[in-house]
Amino acid sequence: MVELTPEEEYYYANASMAMLFDLAQEITTQLGGEYVALYRAARNEEERGQWIRLMREAHDIREGLDPDDRQALIDQITRWKAELSRVRGREN
Repeated sequence: MVELTPEEEYYYANASMAMLFDLAQEITTQLGGEYVALYRAARNEEERGQWIRLMREAHDIREGLDPDDRQALIDQITRWKAELSRVRGREN
């Protein structure tokens, strides 16, 4: 699991549930956009299949999020932020 900074810990502990849920939705949208760009840039069907699979997986996870489960939202936001950083780092 990714370590949270003190600022992140404070924010996540004090943010409203609606704000956390919106943040999870926004990060998923950003991640999906990155996956679409990588899908379009893929060199073969295998790579395209990988990005489609990840898009569907993120969508399914997002659809299954419980907007009333603070810890689950925080955990998923943290995982998606790490994945977004990893995916964006591929472009460099």
